[in-house]
Amino acid sequence: MAERFSKVTPIQDIILHSNRLSRMPQDTQLLTKLDRIVKSIISGQLADHCQIGKLDQNVLIYYVDSPVWAYTLKMSKLSIIQTLHSLIDSGAAQSSIAAAELQALRNIEDIQVRVRPSIQRPVKFKKKSRLPLPKLSKATAQSIEETASTFQDEELANVWRAFAQNHVQPD
Repeated sequence: MAERFSKVTPIQDIILHSNRLSRMPQDTQLLTKLDRIVKSIISGQLADHCQIGKLDQNVLIYYVDSPVWAYTLKMSKLSIIQTLHSLIDSGAAQSSIAAAELQALRNIEDIQVRVRPSIQRPVKFKKKSRLPLPKLSKATAQSIEETASTFQDEELANVWRAFAQNHVQPD
């Protein structure tokens, strides 16, 4: 999956190079930096399936693609917070983050995880109905029924017989 997105321009680069988007609130730059730091901590497939939402007071909100990824991120959130605080305290992240931003990051107490809502596809993209299965000849249906009579498992034999009877060509 990573190969599929290897040529995609990150949204942060688009924002930085756009006159209109670069005037967005300054906290978006903090969120972008924080998102990079957190994704470097979690790495792997989880990083591809989560996106930072917002920093609300002392709670960091992340959005994930499905409940499976939500569970995975929730199980990691304590270690993410501890690693984040240790990176800030050690000075590893201080070179790229301003003092006010560092204070906001130090105050993070919790990470809330929310699953993105699924998007309904338009009707034109829904599954197409399947063509009916071809019918069996009478000889094939009879052969299936004869084979079913050799089974020791009566329930399985009944399933085979019903299949033969339901899929035989009509007279």
